[in-house]
Amino acid sequence: MAYKGLREPHVLLIGNPVKLVRNLAGVLTPAQLRRIRSAVDNEAKLLYQLGVEHYQFALSLDARHWRQKVSRFYYGAYNAKRAVSLCHDGSFATDSSDHGRIDQLPDGFVNAATYAVKLKALREDRNLADYSHFATEADLVVPLSEVIELVGGFLDQVRKFLIGKGVSL
Repeated sequence: MAYKGLREPHVLLIGNPVKLVRNLAGVLTPAQLRRIRSAVDNEAKLLYQLGVEHYQFALSLDARHWRQKVSRFYYGAYNAKRAVSLCHDGSFATDSSDHGRIDQLPDGFVNAATYAVKLKALREDRNLADYSHFATEADLVVPLSEVIELVGGFLDQVRKFLIGKGVSL
């Protein structure tokens, strides 16, 4: 089922837009193909901006709200990762199983292996913070002081990646 916020016509409802552009290259003009790619790039930009908003909000929270900070930092990284996936291979999902792919970064992404491990751990911490009533901040796999640097660095690499793919941020 499609996310309620997406209504036809919408570029994210066409299936995989990267494959679509590749397969319609013999049918549509280069200008038409660029319009599709531009629409996809705009969606990637919006996902990235959403990630930055979550990150900035997490930074603004008082330290006593560690659960909310962990959650917002995770969603900052998660939405930035979604922007990368959309731009790289056209994948886009709104179902909860997509969170299981937080660690899947494209070949050539700077420090992909390190980010894969740490983002997966951050997801586990987000689950702990959101769902475990008996958890404490000391139970986090990645301390909040490291999460700030992790997500900030990841957002910076995502920005560079998207710009390298031609996305105007």
